[in-house]
Amino acid sequence: MDLQIQGKAALVTGGASGIGEKTAEFFVQEGVKVLIIDVSREGIEKTVRSLRERGGEAHGIPCDLTQEDQVSRMVGEAGSHFGAIDFLVNSAGIGGGMAPLETARREDWQRILEINLIGTLLCCKAVMPILRRKKSGRIINIASEAGVSGEKGLEVYAASKGGVIALTKSLAKNLGRDNVTVNAVAPAFVHSPMTSYLTPELEQKWLKMYVIKRLGETADIASMIVCLCSDRCSWITGQTISINGGFSM
Repeated sequence: MDLQIQGKAALVTGGASGIGEKTAEFFVQEGVKVLIIDVSREGIEKTVRSLRERGGEAHGIPCDLTQEDQVSRMVGEAGSHFGAIDFLVNSAGIGGGMAPLETARREDWQRILEINLIGTLLCCKAVMPILRRKKSGRIINIASEAGVSGEKGLEVYAASKGGVIALTKSLAKNLGRDNVTVNAVAPAFVHSPMTSYLTPELEQKWLKMYVIKRLGETADIASMIVCLCSDRCSWITGQTISINGGFSM
């Protein structure tokens, strides 16, 4: 299926690894120009080089998404690279391990909220005026199954992703009149650098909870993100799409 997004420009946060990196790869396959945003300069350089070797147009900008001034400058640079931004994918995030709320240190869970929720808020705030002026665009936020249904021992992480889901709905209502759609994808467990702590024993235990007897891969999530950016999904907005192998229904 031709998604008809060739020549568009996408800004992908957390684009140097995991779901963000795979999303950037899939965008390039569709002829989309990609700007990789990450805190890791080394990761940005590696990803941009890989995308260019695939024939894609890609650039990268280091940015701490919890700092509003850095986010504003980054979005300005994005405009100078591509002239416009069509898609914003908020993929940057951290997990924070399995520390339950009663034992988690505030400085640890504060960082989870700052990156997962505040960083997403700041990126949306900076890009919204651009999409309004264009009267078109897509924002895709990465939530989590934990934000949909909750997860024991992941209270702060779940709260951060639940906030992303509420933000998605509110922005969809705000931007709909400007022909801008806002959606979220909510993965269950996906193999990625953020989940590298998984042991074979723990994986076998968790597989019992999935109807499809495997855990997720970044490609499972990236394919939906790219599809949601196309005009074939232009009547979908304010939705949180669970991608979870039947973990919940």
